[in-house]
Amino acid sequence: MQRTTMDLWVGVFVLAGIGALLLLAFKVGNLGTYSSADSYTLTGSFENIGGLKVKAPVKGAGVVVGRVTNIQFNTTTYDAVVTLSIDNRYEGSFRGAVYRYGGGRRRDNAEEWR
Repeated sequence: MQRTTMDLWVGVFVLAGIGALLLLAFKVGNLGTYSSADSYTLTGSFENIGGLKVKAPVKGAGVVVGRVTNIQFNTTTYDAVVTLSIDNRYEGSFRGAVYRYGGGRRRDNAEEWR
């Protein structure tokens, strides 16, 4: 093999290795290929959200179905208002459902997911 051909193959394998490391970093960082472009939004009120953070995965039966997109504090009810982005494949599966995060107890006057 000529030196230029060998250099080309080394370059291809180095680029493939860098691509594999980037993919691994995204998977470990829980930033997979989930995109909010094909999703709908749900909002719910919680008394206690513990350590919930924006971009945290939303799971249904252990399967990632969306991500937390926003967390705000409601100054009138003193609740955390959590906004979720749910993949369109699961449209209608979560509407009207009441969910708990951590050990937080929902108030009787808190709203359901809407």
